[in-house]
Amino acid sequence: KTQDKVKDIEEIKEQEQKEYLANLMFQGHFKVTLRVFLLVIVPLAVLGGGGFLLDGYFGTKPFLTVFGVILAFACSQAGTVSVIKRLTEKS
Repeated sequence: KTQDKVKDIEEIKEQEQKEYLANLMFQGHFKVTLRVFLLVIVPLAVLGGGGFLLDGYFGTKPFLTVFGVILAFACSQAGTVSVIKRLTEKS
């Protein structure tokens, strides 16, 4: 009887873990996708677009645009890594 109870508890734990992973991967995927999408688009629009506008103002085309896009890429990568670390720490 004790062994049966231990097996039942192990099965329940395995099922809870599978449900948690399914929730993380499928039901919560929209929030994660939207967050990562915004982490890429917002810095690109602000820094790349700002560089483009400043290039027009200062007459330094394409230096500030390229610098803004490179800076946006670095910010996006740092933000994405941060989000993924937070998600994986919960599991």
